[in-house]
Amino acid sequence: MTNSDPSGFAPRWYRNADQQTRAALAETSLLGVPAPQSPQIITRLLPNAGGQTLAASAVAKVIELTQRLAHYAAQDLVVGINPNFADMRSISAEVQAFSRLAIEPFEEGSFVIPAQLESQDFETESGDQIATEQIAQRFSDILLTISSGQRATEISIGALQTVRQLNATINTAASVVEYQTIDRFQQATAAMRVDAEFMGRVRKIIDGRQPSAERLDRLTGTVTAIDILRGQIQLTVDDRKQRIKGSFHKMLQPTMLESLGRVVKLYGAISYKHDQPVEISIQEAELIDEDQ
Repeated sequence: MTNSDPSGFAPRWYRNADQQTRAALAETSLLGVPAPQSPQIITRLLPNAGGQTLAASAVAKVIELTQRLAHYAAQDLVVGINPNFADMRSISAEVQAFSRLAIEPFEEGSFVIPAQLESQDFETESGDQIATEQIAQRFSDILLTISSGQRATEISIGALQTVRQLNATINTAASVVEYQTIDRFQQATAAMRVDAEFMGRVRKIIDGRQPSAERLDRLTGTVTAIDILRGQIQLTVDDRKQRIKGSFHKMLQPTMLESLGRVVKLYGAISYKHDQPVEISIQEAELIDEDQ
């Protein structure tokens, strides 16, 4: 990619501006003050060695997870950092609208996905003002904290699980997912690489939150029923008629919310009857990529 401009496109507010406004903005460059723009979160996907294409499902999944991480970043700013927070459903509609990403057209010949935070400033119940620029900064801080391995308790388990789900894309489609944030004055952070080494740090942090670091038994099957409120699932393994019961901690909610009807690998303590598994207390869950 030879063009260093993160997106190369004018933001929506500029495209919708009248000629008089555009002319006035053109004058600001003479004053040495850049016109403020919407902050951005830039995603770059690097296909596996020798690859020139990516599965549409992989690109869509990365966009979905990027948006979800932006929601968690906004929640941290509005409500405060809670390392045990995992329930995306409890993020208010107002906070989700505040942190909604607007995808600009992709750059030609690349897998660079520019997304803008175009919302107005958010006013909290206490009257504090939060700018979308702070969401981009918090988004960057989450990734930097994971990379450094320091202050891991300042990241919610929901944000960690969201980042962890990028692992399926890294394993099957792209060798690296890169993120870069840009503030309203077009000042960019250094690109942050989410690769196999980064995922190792994510797993280490999550393992530190588990009740036990012991490697437990594994079951692979299809989730056929789920009760998020009770933290329970029904799992079908192979062609067995008897389904296996499963229970999970709230920290696994982001993953389990997406598991219905999908093949998953579950790690935990398994109870047996007549040498057959009948129940699993789930400590870790991994969704199997649909393209595998």
